Amino acid sequence: MALVNPGRLRRILSKMLDENEFLSPYGIRSISKFHEQHPYVFHAGGQEYAWTTCPQSPTPACSAATPTGGPIWMPVNA
Repeated sequence: MALVNPGRLRRILSKMLDENEFLSPYGIRSISKFHEQHPYVFHAGGQEYAWTTCPQSPTPACSAATPTGGPIWMPVNA
């Protein structure tokens, strides 16, 4: 675990405690809510991949992708 200076800690906490980013009514999200509307897209091996969050009422595809059925994953909370 690394220590950060006060300025950097404020920047980190401003994102972590923002309901439009990582804070949810159930804890800290593993992926920012920002990515619900703006998926992170990257290319690897000739294919395109996108990271996004699941909606509050997950679709079957979203439920299969995240066993918890939502945007918070157990390892983040553990």
